[in-house]
Amino acid sequence: MRGKMVVHKRRLYSAHHTLLRIARVSASKAAEKSIGWRDHEFVAVTMSCLAIEAICNAFGERMVDHWKEDVESASPTLKLRILCSSMGVEYDKNAEPWRTLRKMHTVRNRIAHPKLESVEKSESMTVARYRREERIEPVSSLEKQVAELAQGAPVAVQRLLEVFGEKLSEDDQFDLLHDSWEGTAHPEVTLE
Repeated sequence: MRGKMVVHKRRLYSAHHTLLRIARVSASKAAEKSIGWRDHEFVAVTMSCLAIEAICNAFGERMVDHWKEDVESASPTLKLRILCSSMGVEYDKNAEPWRTLRKMHTVRNRIAHPKLESVEKSESMTVARYRREERIEPVSSLEKQVAELAQGAPVAVQRLLEVFGEKLSEDDQFDLLHDSWEGTAHPEVTLE
């Protein structure tokens, strides 16, 4: 085929789609308990936490006046509360997904600002149990928190998207709830 085409493509990219996809894949790999599963737990939780930030900023830019100037640098928890207030969403810190999202914020801060932790464990056990567990290292409190959140974090982020999505116009849903694009193409017309 000869000639030229005029092609136009449009996509409003928000990283929360990518981050949440990575979190889901890592949570699935962590659940398999194969080699490196603890690393996948960290990736699942960290990417989920980053997805919350991306969701807040994407929705905030659309739903809250002066978001970039006044709110963008706030904590994720404060951003969520401001968005809930602006969008008419009930924020109950003891209900899901808010309870898990708040735990994630705490763990996110521990991951971002890690402290040295001495981990010691002493107990009496049978020789058979010792042989099964001799190569298992003691687990830090951060690792325990991450393990507790690894499966639930991507689920809580997905639920957040659903809750916020219910308050969006159809046009905003297209860009914020789906990583999609649109395009057109037609033959280039030249005047001779």
